[in-house]
Amino acid sequence: MDNLLAICDYEKKYVYKLAEYLSKKKQFPFQVMPFNNLEKFAAFSKENQVEILLLGQAMEKMAERELAGELKIGQTLYLTEEQDISPQKKSCIYKYQSGTAIMKEIMEFYAEGEARGRVSVYEGKRNMEIIGVYSPIRRCLQTSFSLILGQLLAREKRCLYINFEAYSGFSGIFETSFHHDFMDLMYFLKEGSEKFVYKLGSMVESIGNLDFIPPAVSFLDVLEMEGEKWQLLLKELERSTDYDVVILDLSDHVRGLFELLERCDRIYTITKMDGVAMAKMEQYKQLLTCMKKEDILDKTVTCKIPALKQLPHNLIYLSHSQLTDYVKSLLTEQT
Repeated sequence: MDNLLAICDYEKKYVYKLAEYLSKKKQFPFQVMPFNNLEKFAAFSKENQVEILLLGQAMEKMAERELAGELKIGQTLYLTEEQDISPQKKSCIYKYQSGTAIMKEIMEFYAEGEARGRVSVYEGKRNMEIIGVYSPIRRCLQTSFSLILGQLLAREKRCLYINFEAYSGFSGIFETSFHHDFMDLMYFLKEGSEKFVYKLGSMVESIGNLDFIPPAVSFLDVLEMEGEKWQLLLKELERSTDYDVVILDLSDHVRGLFELLERCDRIYTITKMDGVAMAKMEQYKQLLTCMKKEDILDKTVTCKIPALKQLPHNLIYLSHSQLTDYVKSLLTEQT
């Protein structure tokens, strides 16, 4: 058995409910084994390599004696009933928080430690579709369009959204401060890194069924990133996750922008009908022609969004807007 995580606690109902929840999460790259008896776990771990043990703190003292033998345990996390955990207790997780929060803390803990398991439970999706959304025109509803597109596609496929804007405003939109941002993930991005998928799993947030990575706080960090890094990111997502679709909400300050667009299977470019917008579009097309990158134009769907009365401020209601009707009709035309 590969990539094993064991849960051992006296509360049998808690153990089995948590194990069931984690086992149903496709993005959780561990096989989960529940135990409410320390002796049974000890017998199991003598024969099987356990990457992570979630151990109830009530069992801690007994575990020191029972698990003193040569057991195959990688790292131990303690399930504590103390809600306010001091920073010094990095190996403790609050027991009664949401399953999603527990899952993220496990992934973060494993990414920061010495990962010894497989890179992923996935064999790699060679058919992962990459969709780019980019326009040389500003204030054209590109991000709203991208989020709606992602939510619609996520109804039937596993979909990840990545925002490259200088100022995404996501903290204000979601009324929360994200613990990590896109650049934290890029730090773990190395060829064949065992930790990348675990760091990704600890960071991913969701809007409905659509997953997204919290955007970079400072676009200056994005500016410094070499274009080759973005290509490696896509390669690792394809190799070690089960996403069917990745949506790139692109902007001009991304190094290697045109190479990213070339990597896309499909591109949506939003335009407007006023003279300035049309002149910008023409200049964009001329530039691509001069750079001999006409293939970008060949796979581009030009979108002319009709006049909208109003867009909802809350992203939860964005999927019930006029813009959603437009994106739905666009997808229907392409099927």
